[in-house]
Amino acid sequence: RPAQLAGIPRWQVRFVETAERIVDGGPQAVRCVRWTPDGHFLTVADGSGRLYAFSPAGRLERTVQAHDFAIHRLAWSPDGRRLASTGKDCTVRWWTRELEPVSTFRQPLRDTLGAAWDPATNRLATSDSGGRVAVWDADGKPLGEVQGNPWLWALAWSPDGKWLVCDDGIWDAEL
Repeated sequence: RPAQLAGIPRWQVRFVETAERIVDGGPQAVRCVRWTPDGHFLTVADGSGRLYAFSPAGRLERTVQAHDFAIHRLAWSPDGRRLASTGKDCTVRWWTRELEPVSTFRQPLRDTLGAAWDPATNRLATSDSGGRVAVWDADGKPLGEVQGNPWLWALAWSPDGKWLVCDDGIWDAEL
């Protein structure tokens, strides 16, 4: 492990080492990390379904058993009020900023893989192992879905919210 990465201050490297010690199993157990949009918390997801919230100084603020199995992706809403997590337990879960559960959506027999918030309209896109991409409004109401190839992991919205890109193609947001 490098002691210093080019352009990254030493305190950030120490923070990662601290997080690895707290998250059971070390660095291989960390599945996803995401900062809140305002930078006040770093959220870490692990292979056992736990979420960890760290302060920018590296202090563990909260731990939550969020999923029954591994968490695949985390995505903060643009306003930083909601966190979406996807997991091997076939669920999409929504959380408050304080990591309190809001709602759970189950995908029958499919690992939920990707998650991305639309920066323009606060919609959430999720993907699953069967190739389904679903779009939800900010309250969790389904807005539409498209079918792609299996095992879609990567999702990204265009800055204006008009296009949704995944590792299988590009769709206009009029799903």
